[in-house]
Amino acid sequence: MTRSGFVRPAPLPRAASAVTEVSNGPRTRRGARRAAILAAALVASACTHGSVDRTNTHTSTGSAPIRSSTVKHLSGNELRYGAGATPTPGVVYQPDVVVIGGGAGAVHAVSAAGLTWTIDANAPGANQLAVGKIMLATSLGTGRVLRLTKSGGDDVVVLGPVAITDVIRDADLGSATPIPIADTLAYTTPSAPGISVDASQDPSGTSGPPSSPGTGQPANTSSPTGTAGTRSHHQRRLAPADGGNALVAPAAIRALAAPADPTLPPPSSAPTTVAAGDFQVTPICCNELGINIGYKKGAGVLKATVKLNLSKPTFTFRLLISGGTLREATVQVHGASAVSVVIDAATSNSAGSIAGQDIKVPETLTIPLGVFGVPLVLTLSQSFHLSMQLLGAASLHTNGEYGVSGDLGFGYRNGGGPNPSEVKVDTQNPMTANTTVVGVASGAVRLGWNVKASIGIGVLGFGAGVWYEIGVGLGIVGNSSLSTLMPGCVIDAVVVDGRYGIGWWISPVVAKVINFFLNLVDVKPIAASGGPSWGPVALWRPAHGNYCP
Repeated sequence: MTRSGFVRPAPLPRAASAVTEVSNGPRTRRGARRAAILAAALVASACTHGSVDRTNTHTSTGSAPIRSSTVKHLSGNELRYGAGATPTPGVVYQPDVVVIGGGAGAVHAVSAAGLTWTIDANAPGANQLAVGKIMLATSLGTGRVLRLTKSGGDDVVVLGPVAITDVIRDADLGSATPIPIADTLAYTTPSAPGISVDASQDPSGTSGPPSSPGTGQPANTSSPTGTAGTRSHHQRRLAPADGGNALVAPAAIRALAAPADPTLPPPSSAPTTVAAGDFQVTPICCNELGINIGYKKGAGVLKATVKLNLSKPTFTFRLLISGGTLREATVQVHGASAVSVVIDAATSNSAGSIAGQDIKVPETLTIPLGVFGVPLVLTLSQSFHLSMQLLGAASLHTNGEYGVSGDLGFGYRNGGGPNPSEVKVDTQNPMTANTTVVGVASGAVRLGWNVKASIGIGVLGFGAGVWYEIGVGLGIVGNSSLSTLMPGCVIDAVVVDGRYGIGWWISPVVAKVINFFLNLVDVKPIAASGGPSWGPVALWRPAHGNYCP
């Protein structure tokens, strides 16, 4: 796993290198050893982690009631743009926060990238907007004003990231009881830059120190207010829409800066299939949380499903902010039971293989959280890395399942270190027992998958709040039975890691676009993330599996 957050294996060696070693007798054992080296390289050699203090885990929850996490309480523009803020005893905003009266009712349009908001200039509070202030219109429309222009009777506002404590000065927000993970709204941002990660760039790309192994110290040791900091480990260096130019493409600037046209598509009540780079991706929710991946290009075709199986999934959280400082934060997802994977891949010739690609899924699943006054949402977002190496006309099938027990999450209190929940993972049905390679040589597939649960505001262009991310790395190398005239050896490599933090995060490409505007008004550039983060922390790193029939 790299510090970029993807469970990304090391580059694959040539699959054919193992073929000549696999025949019978001692040569079969040499082939197994060679395949073992290949599989270990898929995952293990690319991972780093630190340890954390697991004592004094805090699982307290706030006393504020929850009305319901279903979307049936939203209507009209609230379904499209998120719920607005309402005055609530005990919730105090920072002085430069401008609450837009009417909430979603004051929103006339949102750009397809999710960062440009067109609001009614006559809405209560709109006349207080200015560059540098924070607009709080809805759960999806909260951020610092980077640009403000007039268009007829509307204000056109380009928003930038903020920390949760930039918005809230005092509040105690939490779940009195576990909240079901169900009835999500699926939002897509089709024109946002950075869907595909530029693998040619340094994947870590941090401007600050990495986690210190053995200490569990965060990559960013700034205050949990998140007002300053470096990129956290879960962030990726994302490629601009122009194919990876290090400078911000003018097209990307125009897409984010233009008035809200084309507009953000309305959300759906169930996940939809979306295009992401060369892939077609369909998120899965909610008794299972994961993605279906489809690929068909030239001589290659692939179908894959990776998911976290859940049994009556729920989550709990707490955010305690006092005097503009985050005093306590907890988030836990309950009900995880297993990680499962199925992959079917084929090529008609060697050109059908897939070079490693990192993809951020451009569809976000959200659950609105009511009655706090602050329009919080639970956000579920996903990303993956995938590569396939098959030589000639070949096919590969594999499937496996790995048990997961324990809650996924962590606790934080009063500036101390994180206290992650205990998680146990074990093999239930290994890929090594369910892999078949047919072709003239051995084949390999590697898949890294990340799913992040975050609770906060501003989820379309960026997010602010508390988050937990689990990453799963899977690698399989199989020797073809056709090339050896006998059943081939199979080696797998599996790793499960966790990352978590408190703060805000955006795509580095979006950060470049935002910094373009900040430079125009002579404002100091922002980083792609702020606030402390920890990990990756190993949840499970077993020895590679080895099966030779």
